[in-house]
Amino acid sequence: MPPTCCRNDAVSGDTRDAPRRDRAGWRGWLGLVAGACAMLVVWLVVLPWFAGLPPIRRHIQFMQEKKIDPNAMYYTELETMTEMIDRVRRLRRGEHVPGWSRSEPTRES
Repeated sequence: MPPTCCRNDAVSGDTRDAPRRDRAGWRGWLGLVAGACAMLVVWLVVLPWFAGLPPIRRHIQFMQEKKIDPNAMYYTELETMTEMIDRVRRLRRGEHVPGWSRSEPTRES
């Protein structure tokens, strides 16, 4: 008899492994459904919750106030980028910037 890798059980009439193959097929479908459900939970529950957090909400509000379209955003082409760069430079120098906080201590040069 030829090796099992070359044998076609459906043609040879050997159906002893048929239940195992059926379970493997269901396992594949079950994995697909579980993955789709996980993606739905992330998209419909986790991301909206994340968008409601105060820092993210402030960022979204800032983007809307400045009429920045995040779908077609290139940071170097934004008019507000110079203002943001100035804020970051001031933070690095240890200056107080309203609405921004430095979470790590400043490094002495």
